[in-house]
Amino acid sequence: MADAIAEARRRKAEGQANSVAVLSDNSKARFDEIVADAIKTGEPFSLDDLREQLDLAQIPNRARGGLIQRAIKRGWIEHIGYRPSAHAATHRKPINVYRGVSR
Repeated sequence: MADAIAEARRRKAEGQANSVAVLSDNSKARFDEIVADAIKTGEPFSLDDLREQLDLAQIPNRARGGLIQRAIKRGWIEHIGYRPSAHAATHRKPINVYRGVSR
């Protein structure tokens, strides 16, 4: 069972990395700007909170998880918990909440 979980996590990370790798540098930079603005507020945030801006910037949904992981690995943000999604299509599924990391 542990091997199956480890394999699933590895495949998830690989898929996220691939989804980021195919993005343009401009898309990556725009995502970084949006996250930087969220960090500046000092308030916890989720991708739901950034959805409108990400949609306007045409950041594909499939790349958002990988981009968030990239921000975590860079030490910009940290995962702090979960909350129900406000997005109707998710049926209030728990989503990740992040906050900026003090430097």
